[in-house]
Amino acid sequence: MQLLQRHAWWGLLAIAVATLVSGLVDLASGVTWQAVDVTGNTSDEIAVQSNAGAELIDFAVRTVGVSFIALGVLLCAVLLFAYRQDRIWAWWVIWTLPVLTIANSLLMRAFGAWGPATTGTVVGVVAAVLHLVGAPRFFEQSKRSGHSRPAIGESDLREEPPPPPPAK
Repeated sequence: MQLLQRHAWWGLLAIAVATLVSGLVDLASGVTWQAVDVTGNTSDEIAVQSNAGAELIDFAVRTVGVSFIALGVLLCAVLLFAYRQDRIWAWWVIWTLPVLTIANSLLMRAFGAWGPATTGTVVGVVAAVLHLVGAPRFFEQSKRSGHSRPAIGESDLREEPPPPPPAK
C-alpha cells in the first residue's frame, strides 16, 4: 500500500497532462463535438443560422481551451515541485483537479453533452481516489515528526526554532 501511496501522484500527473492536451485541442480546433452534443446541429449548420453566434461559440470553446492549458500547466507544476515534496498546501491545491473535472462534467450533462460528461465524471472520481490514496503520506509525516505542518499562508520551511537566550 505504501508503494501505491508514494506513486499515486503519477496518475494525477497523467490527468493534469490530459487536461493540458485537451486545452490544446480545444484551442486548435474550436467548436467540434460540443456543437452537435449540445444543439443537435453541426457547427456549419449553426453558422448558416447565425454566423455571429457560431463565432461566439468558437471563441468560448477556444477560451476554455486556454483555461485548460493554464490549469494543466499549474497542476503539473504543483505535482512535480511541491506535491512530491509532501507539502500540505499542494495536497489541498490538487483537490482542484477532481473538483473542477466533476463540476465541468455536471455542466456538460446539464447542456446535454452526455458522452464527455460521463467520461469527465469517471476521470474526476479516479483523480479523487488517487488523491485520497496518497493522502496518508502527507498527514502521517507530521505525526512522526512530532509537529504539525504549517497552515496555509505560514512558512513551509522546516527551520528549527532559535535557541533560548542564555540565562543571566
